[in-house]
Amino acid sequence: MWDADRQPPARPRAFGKRLRGVAAVEFALLAICFFTVFLGLMELARLVYVFNTLQEVTRRAAAMAINAPCKTPSGARRCSSTAPEP
Repeated sequence: MWDADRQPPARPRAFGKRLRGVAAVEFALLAICFFTVFLGLMELARLVYVFNTLQEVTRRAAAMAINAPCKTPSGARRCSSTAPEP
């Protein structure tokens, strides 16, 4: 126990110098993990968006192909359930 009139021994100066920059190093290590997870989630969201967009475009194209008029450039009607002639 310390007396009221005595001061505790001072810390060595080298101890304080070794701790300089610790916060920057910790931030750098955590920032790498945080940004990796964050950007990974952004890429996953973009992947889902592109998948849904392609699915919607395919659905609309199929609906238009089914409902399109069956006419040739000459105006003759040519709709049948069989495969088209070569």
